[in-house]
Amino acid sequence: MPELQPGDEIVVETRQWVYSYVLDTGGDDLVIPFTDVWVLDPRPVNPGGGPQPPPHAKRLITLTTCAELFHTDDRMVAFGHSSPAGHAVDGGGAHAGLSSTPG
Repeated sequence: MPELQPGDEIVVETRQWVYSYVLDTGGDDLVIPFTDVWVLDPRPVNPGGGPQPPPHAKRLITLTTCAELFHTDDRMVAFGHSSPAGHAVDGGGAHAGLSSTPG
């Protein structure tokens, strides 16, 4: 995750939809203790005033992972917002473009 940069696209595929997000923060812009659970809130607000998702985005994504491979309880966190394009997935796994993400 440290290689992720603001503006990178994140794609999440479910059985029926493909959601596309654009990162607002880098993968290592925010490192927190595992006890800082504010990042899991539906509308996260950084109590320290540091990196956080854009306040007016309709749909958000929060990515979290361990800050180091071994010997840490810290977490790296990245935030992003939905991009305007979503896709339906047909029964065979093919994608059909839509004008916006499902609502």
